[in-house]
Parts: sequence; C-alpha cells; structure tokens
Amino acid sequence: MKNNLLSRISAVDDEVLLAKGFDHCVVGMTLREEEWVALYDASLVVKELSKDMPYKDAMEFFEFNVQGAYMGPKTPIFIFMDQDSDA
Repeated sequence: MKNNLLSRISAVDDEVLLAKGFDHCVVGMTLREEEWVALYDASLVVKELSKDMPYKDAMEFFEFNVQGAYMGPKTPIFIFMDQDSDA
C-alpha cells in the first residue's frame, strides 16, 4: 500500500521531498503554496524514532531535526494523527 502511495506521489510530482527512512509513515500528499508536498503521520515517525531512544528524546529529535528541517517549498508536512498521542 505505501509503495503504491509513494508511486502516486512521484507520478504527480517527481520532485516531492521525502523524509529518508520514514516511507512507511507517509499518509498522503497535499498542496502548500501551489507546491505538492508529502504528508506524514508524525506519530508514526516519533514511534519509529522511539525504537532507538526514549520517547522524550525521540520527540525532541523529531521536533528539531525532522519537523524543523526546512528544505525549501517542497519540505514535507508532519501531522499528529494518533489521537492517543502525548503530543
């Protein structure tokens, strides 16, 4: 399913930026200022990071190094979709 989603994203715009190592966290794509961008479930990204570090550290790492990394107008968007999240 995720590979199909990634293929559709590439078909719409092959210059969409993806967050390396988090392909399974992509939930779609959206427009931001007339640019297509990848849309990620931030809860899944933090969960993935929590495999290698405590949750608090994973959240801090996510906020600063993932969500906070601006790479231009095609920078992905991260949303917390897990309503049970502490975020």
